[in-house]
Amino acid sequence: PAVEPISTAEAKLHLRVTQSAEDDYIDRLIKSARQQVESATGRALINQTWYLYLDGFPPDDRIRLPKAPLSSITSLVYTDSDGAATTFTADDWDADTNPTPGELVLVYNKQWPTPSALRPHSPIVVEYVAGYGAAGSSVPEPIRDAMYLLIGDAYTFRESLVTGTIVNTVRGVGDLFANYIVEAW
Repeated sequence: PAVEPISTAEAKLHLRVTQSAEDDYIDRLIKSARQQVESATGRALINQTWYLYLDGFPPDDRIRLPKAPLSSITSLVYTDSDGAATTFTADDWDADTNPTPGELVLVYNKQWPTPSALRPHSPIVVEYVAGYGAAGSSVPEPIRDAMYLLIGDAYTFRESLVTGTIVNTVRGVGDLFANYIVEAW
C-alpha cells in the first residue's frame, strides 16, 4: 500500500514516545502489524493492487477474488493457445462488492471463452484493487486497535523470550478483528 493504516505520529502517541530516535523502528513495527493483521484476516487494509491467476474459467458466471474488501476491478485478460492476449471489456462484467470476498460477475448473456482456446498455464489474469480506501482513517477501528496492541507489544517486548514476568492478557488482538476474518473457500 501507498501508506500504512497507522501513522508514525499515531503510533508514537499510543506508545507515549516523544523523541524521534526510534521512528524507523516504529515504522517497521507498524508495517509488521499491518502484515500480521492482513495475513490473519485475509483482507487488504489500505488499497492495494492484486492479481489473480487462473488456469481456466469457472463453471458458473463468477470469479471469486480472494482478497477483501473488493474496491474495484481493473481488468480481466486471457491468453489463447496461440499466445494472443484478449481483454474482456468492462461492459462484459460487473464488480460485485457486496459479498466478502468480492466477485467478478459476467453480465447477462455473456459467456466465458471455450477452455480449449486458452493457453495451458495461467491464461487468465484478473487485476483488482482491494482495501478500505487510500487513508488509514478508512480502516475499521477494531482493526486499527488490534494494530496498536501489536505495535505496543512488539515495542515493549523486543525479544522473543521474556523471563521473570507474569503476563495476563487484557484483551486479545484476535478478538478485535475476529469479525473481519474472510472465510477460506
